[in-house]
Amino acid sequence: MIRAVIAAFLGYVVTVICVMAGIATVWYSLGNAFAFDGETTTASTGWSLLMLICGFAAAIVGGCAAAKIGGPKGRLAVRVLLGLIIVLGCLTFYAQMNATPMPLPEGVAIQDLTFMEAGQYAVSPMWYNVAIVIVGGIGVWLGGRICLPSVDRDAVEPTAGKESSPEAAGAD
Repeated sequence: MIRAVIAAFLGYVVTVICVMAGIATVWYSLGNAFAFDGETTTASTGWSLLMLICGFAAAIVGGCAAAKIGGPKGRLAVRVLLGLIIVLGCLTFYAQMNATPMPLPEGVAIQDLTFMEAGQYAVSPMWYNVAIVIVGGIGVWLGGRICLPSVDRDAVEPTAGKESSPEAAGAD
């Protein structure tokens, strides 16, 4: 159980690192004019869609990391990480719902914001806050599914027409 929890935590750390790398890459590639909707501090639709893609990829990598680090407890680690992503995502959604956006300081324009400053003032659209929880959950599940060993279905469920005896399943 402890290995699964540690693996889930490390999977979360991997996910966060990948998300931050994605955010920085998009920011420095496309600039702050792309990130914001006009002169507002609300993230643009294009930015939000790219962040969903980055979040999905990061969640896949995090789910895979949790599965691999978890070893024999890999499935449990992926489930714990999935729960963590959903709970933290819902808490973030709730916090964003009740948050008052911080106004830009007097005389500061959107194009003048640095990467770190933008993070302080940026507000995600509500649809994004819902979508990222769903996308993150699916990504973690998919990453775990990709990296966990698959079950030999013939050993578990005999195919139609075959006997279900141990000899027919290959066991002596």
